[in-house]
Amino acid sequence: MPQLVIEYREGPLGPGLLQEIARLYGAYDPKYRAPEFCEQLFNHTPAGGSHHVFAKTETGRYVGHLALIPLFVSTRAGPVLSAKAEAFCLEKEFRILRAATSQGTAPAAIALAQTVYGAAARAGIPLIHVITSEPVGLVHQVAGCRKLSFPCRHWLFFLRRPPWRGGRVASYAAVRCIHLAQKPMLIYSRFRARASRAAVAGVDDELLRIAATLRFGEPHQWSFSLDPKNLVWLNNTGHLGGARFPSGGFALWSRPDGRSGVCCLLAWYSPDGRTDSAKALLGQVISGSAQLGASLLSVPACAAIDSKSRQALAAACRGRWAFRRPRPDVHDFYVCSRDPQYLKGENFAFSPMFEGLF
Repeated sequence: MPQLVIEYREGPLGPGLLQEIARLYGAYDPKYRAPEFCEQLFNHTPAGGSHHVFAKTETGRYVGHLALIPLFVSTRAGPVLSAKAEAFCLEKEFRILRAATSQGTAPAAIALAQTVYGAAARAGIPLIHVITSEPVGLVHQVAGCRKLSFPCRHWLFFLRRPPWRGGRVASYAAVRCIHLAQKPMLIYSRFRARASRAAVAGVDDELLRIAATLRFGEPHQWSFSLDPKNLVWLNNTGHLGGARFPSGGFALWSRPDGRSGVCCLLAWYSPDGRTDSAKALLGQVISGSAQLGASLLSVPACAAIDSKSRQALAAACRGRWAFRRPRPDVHDFYVCSRDPQYLKGENFAFSPMFEGLF
């Protein structure tokens, strides 16, 4: 049986390889089909060059890819370099093939992961994290990751009439009723947000300054860092929305992609904890999401930076007639590190910043 060849490349990548990533991973996620997006994502990372492995046939055709994007996480000792696994794909007809690694031969998908993990270790990156589906997560587990699972409550705002996609009529009817019940409050929220002159829309220097002083979770926990370099990188990809108030409150949310039409609240900070302030800030999020053409706004409780912000967010959602999912969503997070502190769930504060954009 023929084997695939594993090729390692360190970023920045040239136009040819960016085009290959756009072709390979763009088949799974439409926004990757634009080489310009891939260029911004992989060549302008917050913390050094990205790491890439490609799988190719003996004839030189690229059939698989996996990247690690260096960025910062916050820890009790300060910012620490980490790497986010991204754009993992292997064309279906080649998934049964094996590839050579420094440890022998392995199934091609595992060989891709093991090779790029080894490159990260040699580059001195102490931590790798991945959010993915369970089948792909199994590959990362075989390559050395540990799985951590975190439940998180979500509230939903149906910003537009939900389209019929088949399935149970009763479920669709229930969603339509929720949309109709929410509609007057959503219109009111958008009107108030547009009339308010206090809010500043967008990710500006002042928002970056405020965010840099804050962190998710408790002092002993590690999480996504609101480091300005991280946020500027995310904003430059064109998939980050934001708003802030003079009081210091702010929100960050993901822009909808063409596939799902969903905006997700990523970070929320309400310093005074007052319900009226939180409602005003949530109105900005609703208005901003609607202006971007989103059909659904998802508001996870774990987007809140601290306990006071979490309470304010919950009160604002109830005050804006949000629909609360009856059961928490469970987020599977995969971590690879030689330091055991990163492998314990109690030492980690999950944030949708890890998954809300890519």
